[in-house]
Amino acid sequence: MDSKEHIVEFDKYCEHCIYKDHPDDVTPCHECLTEPVNTDSRKPVFFEGTKEFKRKEKCRNERLRLESKSRMKTINLNKVK
Repeated sequence: MDSKEHIVEFDKYCEHCIYKDHPDDVTPCHECLTEPVNTDSRKPVFFEGTKEFKRKEKCRNERLRLESKSRMKTINLNKVK
């Protein structure tokens, strides 16, 4: 499978990072902001989400997994007909 480069969505992730109150020119924010592109992800390289963000992301990933599983069942049922 080929890797794909994505522009990092700092506006989406920085507000939910545990380092959000650090100055931009101090590690780890500085190192993170110097990496505007990430492989196979739009998440900043050194992003560390808050507990609330991690909980929401886990729920979202589970929902997507279940939706995908449901779609696969539908596809398989359509093949049988």
